[in-house]
Amino acid sequence: MAGSSTKRPAAAVYRRLLGYTRRHWLLALFAVFGMIIEGAAAGAFTWLMEPMINGTFVTQDAAVMRWVPIAIIVLFVVRGLAGYVVDVGMARIGGAVVFALRREVLAKYQLLPIAAFDREPAAMMVQRLSYTADQVARASADALKIIVTDVFTLVALLVVMLRASATLTLTILILTPVIAGIIGVVGRRYRRLNHKVQDATSGLAHAAEQSLHNIEAVKIYDGGDQEVARFEGHARASEQL
Repeated sequence: MAGSSTKRPAAAVYRRLLGYTRRHWLLALFAVFGMIIEGAAAGAFTWLMEPMINGTFVTQDAAVMRWVPIAIIVLFVVRGLAGYVVDVGMARIGGAVVFALRREVLAKYQLLPIAAFDREPAAMMVQRLSYTADQVARASADALKIIVTDVFTLVALLVVMLRASATLTLTILILTPVIAGIIGVVGRRYRRLNHKVQDATSGLAHAAEQSLHNIEAVKIYDGGDQEVARFEGHARASEQL
């Protein structure tokens, strides 16, 4: 666990996480339906920009000025309801995955040899049960939400853009891989920083825990300055991330 340096591909990790969400397929189905509505509403609102601007400020068409505000209100209401369904569904799925992960991790701890507990601080194990399990589970739910919502939003916006200007749309499509490459590099950098922050936080908690749990020994051997210096080293490393 702590000593393993094997890194799995991100796709394999997400497939495993989505395996947990698959157990709640009915709830996920309602959430996916809400995501589709959200994406379609985003495309419909973008399409409304042309008649709203032309009919209101250019031609000042009375009919357009009557139905466009109603259409905007309906779109916002529909998208708000869809977003509520998505958020509630993803929160329920995320909570269930958190429970499953914490249960499996704690069961795994019970099977580990004593040497594993000597190699890894207890604070880091507790952090894996509390903070890391929660973050990983939320990522599994958020990944599904982002993928489905963004895909349908992208499809809807592409249809609107192609109707408005095919040349501009093709130019954007050519530039998209470059932008995606930059985002990928930045994303990997943030993931590395996130791991470093977690390690620094667990080290900080472990140093404070050792010092406070053994306060009598620290006072007997006059090691207060040494403990403060050790804690400051962890705190400075965490601050510099």
